Amino acid sequence: MGIERITADRGSLANSFAVNTALGSDIKLAPYQDTDGTIITDDIATLSAVHHQTDANGIIVGEWCTGLFSYHTVYMWIISTFVPCVSVGQIAHRVGLAQYTTCVLLVGLFYLATVGCSLFEHTTLNVIAIVCSLIFVSVVTALRVRVRQLFQIPGFVAMDLCTVMWCGCCAIAQMSAHVSSAKPGVCSLVPRDVLPGYK
Repeated sequence: MGIERITADRGSLANSFAVNTALGSDIKLAPYQDTDGTIITDDIATLSAVHHQTDANGIIVGEWCTGLFSYHTVYMWIISTFVPCVSVGQIAHRVGLAQYTTCVLLVGLFYLATVGCSLFEHTTLNVIAIVCSLIFVSVVTALRVRVRQLFQIPGFVAMDLCTVMWCGCCAIAQMSAHVSSAKPGVCSLVPRDVLPGYK
């Protein structure tokens, strides 16, 4: 059976398959009748090409550019987890909400006080740790709410608060990825320029 025979008579190939598979069995298969010659093509490329709405800076508007637990970059995860004050400062600076150095120092102070005071078994220090932790969570939640508002991402404050409470580093990494606060593939502690239109 050559290529010419297959292309010349598509219906006979289907009939041949149906008849040959039914031989030796009690199952009777109805032969396929290709009447219109329609070729069905895979349209995955068209379906997967989702067009996101973006602002003048190329930042996606209306939804987060990554999921909360999506793989961001290794550097983003390291910085968001171990020195979140740097990421928070980069994000706040990128969208014009605060000066980088001021934000890093203030947020870093509360973060270090939270971690440092919680290491000791002393009631006063533990209370200080709890208060500093609540301030840190409030600042990151307020930043997340503001980023959502700036980029018209649906959600509400309680959802942002829960996200920051239960996975603060994930929330910070997601915001950082969304506003491109760090250069891709570079572990940088330096902020990027403020996005035009957000100064």
